[in-house]
This record gives sequence, C-alpha cells and structure tokens, in this order.
Amino acid sequence: MTRPETRILIIDDEPNHRLMLRLHLAEAGFHPVEAENGQQGLACLEREEFALILLDLKMPVMDGYGFLADLRRQGKGTPVVVITAFSNVRTAVEAMKLGATEFLTKPVDPAELLDLVETLLRSRPRLLCPPAVVTTASKEFARPTDWARLSTCWRWSRRRMPLFLSWENPEPARSW
Repeated sequence: MTRPETRILIIDDEPNHRLMLRLHLAEAGFHPVEAENGQQGLACLEREEFALILLDLKMPVMDGYGFLADLRRQGKGTPVVVITAFSNVRTAVEAMKLGATEFLTKPVDPAELLDLVETLLRSRPRLLCPPAVVTTASKEFARPTDWARLSTCWRWSRRRMPLFLSWENPEPARSW
C-alpha cells in the first residue's frame, strides 16, 4: 500500500541501521527521509513536515536528547520513537520526559516496528496545537503572535476535546 503523504524521519548515525529502517518503511509504503544526527534532523523539519520520527539517542554533533529538547521547544508535537542500543531505565525515563512517544532497543524487529508505526499513525489525532504548546503556555507565549496561535488551538480544541491549561504565573488567563 502506498502512503505518499506519510513521511517518516529517521535520525541515526549508523548508516546500516538507517538503511535497514528505510528499506522496511519504504517496502511498507511509507516515505522515509534520513538524517545522520539531530542537527540534520532539525534542518529536515524546517523544510518539511513528518508524521513520525525514529530517533537514536547516541549521535555526534547533536544527540537525541538535544534533538528532543529543541523539537519540543519549537512546539512541534510530532510523535518520536526512540530506538537505541544504550537502554536502561534512566535513558528511557529521560527520553520520555523530553517528549518521546515510545522507546525501543536495538536490534529492532522490523515487524514489531511496522506494527508500532501503524498504531501510532492510526491513533494520532491531527492536532493543530501540539501538547507542548498548551502545557508551556505561560513560559513560551509572550509575543502577540504566540497568543494568537494558542488562541486558535484553544478554539479548535474546545470543539473536539477537553483541554487543561497549567498556568504557572498568578495572573489570570487571557480571555479567548
């Protein structure tokens, strides 16, 4: 089945692992795009949108932790599956705190990975407003354009699901 609109970003410094992931995803009908490190991954995200990101943690130039932090700082809610050979509870918890959706260890079973990708893409709501935008509103949204974007997210989400904002400052929330 061809899924031309379903672009998946693979960020890994190991060429053989990227090749394996790319071949399995392309065979399943996805459109994989590769990056060697977090910095190249961020450059890819500036040029185009992705439905999902597969991310290694240990890489030169910019590691997976730095990538996740920058991704969430930008307010992007793209699901991220961390795939790493260096797995322990601490790395998994740290990755999840930074916004990873799932955590897998290398070597990855291709069938398991494709099932996970399908599940994440099927269950992912197409949000106009990523969760990171909503939960960090008081810190990140000081400019009028940011408030306009948050306001759009608020109006959109009120029609579709309940929304809880966590304001850290004592000032009352702006009226929408």
